Amino acid sequence: MIPFRVTLAVAAILVIAAVVLVAWSLRRRAARGPVARPLLCPGQRLSWLRSLSPLRLIHTPLCGYDLAGLSPGPDGSVVCPECARHVRSINQARRDPRRLHLGRAGLVVLAGFLALWFSPLVRTGAWVRFAPDAVILAAKQWLGGYNPPLFERALAARVSDGSLATWVRPWAARLIANDLRDDEIKWNADRAVGLLRDLRLDGYRALHAALDSDDHQQRHLAARSLRYWPGMGASDRVVAVTVEGLREASGFVSECFDWLGEHPEGATDHLAAGLSSDDAQQRFLCAALIGLNREDALFDRAAPMLLEALKDNGVEEDAKVAARALAGFSPEAVIPALEAIADSPDLQQRTLARQVLEAIGAPAPMVTRVDARPMRTTSVRLNPATLDRDQLLMPWPVTPLPAPTDPAASAMAGK
Repeated sequence: MIPFRVTLAVAAILVIAAVVLVAWSLRRRAARGPVARPLLCPGQRLSWLRSLSPLRLIHTPLCGYDLAGLSPGPDGSVVCPECARHVRSINQARRDPRRLHLGRAGLVVLAGFLALWFSPLVRTGAWVRFAPDAVILAAKQWLGGYNPPLFERALAARVSDGSLATWVRPWAARLIANDLRDDEIKWNADRAVGLLRDLRLDGYRALHAALDSDDHQQRHLAARSLRYWPGMGASDRVVAVTVEGLREASGFVSECFDWLGEHPEGATDHLAAGLSSDDAQQRFLCAALIGLNREDALFDRAAPMLLEALKDNGVEEDAKVAARALAGFSPEAVIPALEAIADSPDLQQRTLARQVLEAIGAPAPMVTRVDARPMRTTSVRLNPATLDRDQLLMPWPVTPLPAPTDPAASAMAGK
């Protein structure tokens, strides 16, 4: 329906234009009235290439010098004193002083309307299949989010089947990467990710450039795609954007946290910087990942946040994450810190501290002290019974990183 609607709108414009041009031509003709028809010089001869130009239908070159007063030679020819054109006979002289033929232009426009209305190739939009790649990309660049779906589908088809010309592939990748932005167009970002994978090396480069975008969604969708690019390890910039995704308003918190827990290599410096973030959630999650990744060198900075999170503070699941992160540190570092809160006035904090101590093998006198009072649990309180020794000491699932490879070769290797 969309190609037909576009065709209908363009056809209506062409009909109006044709009517206006023909009416204007008739008005000009009527305004001139009956006048003597001069003998005008047609001007210099055109080359054969210019004489075949379609523009000759609506525009005719003309010298315009009146040849009527010149004396012809013995053979009946005259020479124009204005342009030196040799007019062999009076039949070669022009009678019409007009250079631009509005009536003919109206007929040409009307012929365009008929082509739009009766040609299935035009009405259905099939003509886009024959449009050059540069035309398709220029429309996307100029129209942006208003690019017709007909052109979007044509570009997607050419990218997917590999028929897009090599010289326009970097241009296409940059334009498609712009669809990752938060532009309120449904599903265009998902389509863009798939198309950038199909563009391989050019898509890989466009995604890396998008990591420095000022648009939050574009940065994180680019980082997500690069994190799982076949055969490639994540660059330092990808890790930095992933740590940024731990912020409360990110919208990508869960996937960023899980990936950093599975791929600790190269994240230490960025997690350490996150401990000083102005976002409370990012600070806590960076501290948790430092424990889960067993970074004892940062224990003194991360442990205070994790120990505080063991309290019954109304934040759902933070105590469970903190307990597991503390269990990841070496016993030599974490046991003294946990022993210091084993008698905390907060029931949840001291109970979890003792459970972690038991799980990591602390001395028996410290872990055998239990509270006689039952612990009340709510939807936002942690039930210590859900954390046993196996859960606390269970290693975070780690997916081995791929061996370092040449970026160009890996980007070309697969989708």
